[in-house]
Amino acid sequence: MEIKKFKISLKNLSKYFIYLLLFLFLYTPPIKLVPFSPSYLVIGISIVFVILKYRSFLNFFSDRNLIVILIFMLVITIYTFIIDLFSDYNDKIPLSQTYSLKWITLLLNFTVVNFFFISMFTKKLELKVSGVMEMFLILAVIQSFFVVLMIVFPSFRLFAFKSVMHFTDEKIFQPELWLIRSYGFSSQFLYPMPIFQGIAIMIAILYAYSGNYKYIYVIPFLLISILFNARVGLVVIPLFLLSIILLSLSTMKFKVFCKTFKIAILILVIVAILFIISFYIVDPSLYEFTLNWILGAFETRGSRTFQVLSTHVFFPENLKYWIFGEGRYLFKNNLDMYNSDIGYINYIYFGGLIFSILVYFSFFLLFILGFAKNKNFYMKLYLLAYILIFLFAQYKGIAFDSNAFTNAFLLTAVYIYKFKDETFSYK
Repeated sequence: MEIKKFKISLKNLSKYFIYLLLFLFLYTPPIKLVPFSPSYLVIGISIVFVILKYRSFLNFFSDRNLIVILIFMLVITIYTFIIDLFSDYNDKIPLSQTYSLKWITLLLNFTVVNFFFISMFTKKLELKVSGVMEMFLILAVIQSFFVVLMIVFPSFRLFAFKSVMHFTDEKIFQPELWLIRSYGFSSQFLYPMPIFQGIAIMIAILYAYSGNYKYIYVIPFLLISILFNARVGLVVIPLFLLSIILLSLSTMKFKVFCKTFKIAILILVIVAILFIISFYIVDPSLYEFTLNWILGAFETRGSRTFQVLSTHVFFPENLKYWIFGEGRYLFKNNLDMYNSDIGYINYIYFGGLIFSILVYFSFFLLFILGFAKNKNFYMKLYLLAYILIFLFAQYKGIAFDSNAFTNAFLLTAVYIYKFKDETFSYK
C-alpha cells in the first residue's frame, strides 16, 4: 500500500516538474542563479531525452510533411549563418540577438523540445491536444496570479525584480514605464508575454464553447496581466472574433454566433463585477495611470499611424538587397542609421524576400497541414486565429522568434497534426 502511494506521489512530482519546465520554456524568466536563459535548460534536457529515445524520435519525424518543414528550417538556419558570416553589421548587436542563433533555437524547439514535451504529454500525462491547451491556460493563470500579487504588494514585486530575476533591458526600469508595465515572472513583458496571455483567453473561450465555463471566470485576471504589461495582447480578442466570423461563414455554422454572444455577455458581467470589487483592494491611482495608457492607444490614431509609417517603414533602394537582403539588424540596433520595430521590414533588410518567404512559408505550411488534417471546427478555429495573430504580431515586432506564443504554436500545431482530438464540440 505504501509503495502504491509512493508511485502516485512520484507521478504527481513528474507532472509538476513538466509544468515547471513548460513555464520556464514559454516565459523564460531571467533567474538570477542561472547564468543562461531557462529555454536553454529545457533544450539541454530535451537533447538528452532524444539521445535516450533516438529511435522514437526518428520515427516521430519520419513523417514526410514534417520533414519538408524541417528542411525549410534547416535552409533558413544555413541562410542566416551565411548572411551573418559575410555581413558587416553582425558585430553591432549581441550574439543572443542574431538570427543565426535564434533559428538554431527555433529549429531545436521544433524538433527536440517538441518531441520531449509531446512524449511527456502523451505517455506521462496522457493528454490530448485540448489538454495541452489547458496546460497553457493554467500556466497563464499562474502568471496572472503573480501579476496581481505584484500589483497588490509592490514590495513583493521589488523583491522579485531585485533578488529573484535580473534584466539587461533598461526599458524594464524606465521610471515612466515602471508603474504601468513589467509585472510577473518573464523576460517578455513588452511583447510576447501579453500576446500569449491573450491566446490563453482564446483557449478559455474555446472551452466555453464545449460547455466548460469554469475558465471564463479567470479571463479578468488574464486581462489584468495584459493591461499591466502591453496593450498588444488585447488584439488577440478581435482577431479571434474575426476568425470565428470567417470560419463560421465558410462552414455555415451560424449557431456559433449565438454562443459567442452569450459567452461575451458573461465575460463582460464577470469583468464588471471584479473591476468594482478591485477598487476596494488596489490603489485607485494605478487604474488612473493604466487607463490613461490604454486610452492613449485610441487617441489621435491617424497621426500616430502616419508617424509609425513615416519612421518605421522604409525599403531597400537596390533590387539585389530586396531579393537577398543586406544583413542589417534594425530592431534595437542604435548603431544603425535606421531603426524599425516592424518584423516585415527587419526581415527584408536582413535576408530580403528569400529569407522572408522561407520563414513565412514554413509556418504557413505547418498551419495548413493541421488545418487540412483535423476536422474539428474548434481546432481549425484555433489555428486560423493563430495565423492572424502572427500576421499582426509581425507588424508590431519580430514574431517568428523563440518566444512564448511562437513556441506554443509550434507545439500545438504539430500536436494537432499528429493526433486527432474531438474534445472541443458545440454544446
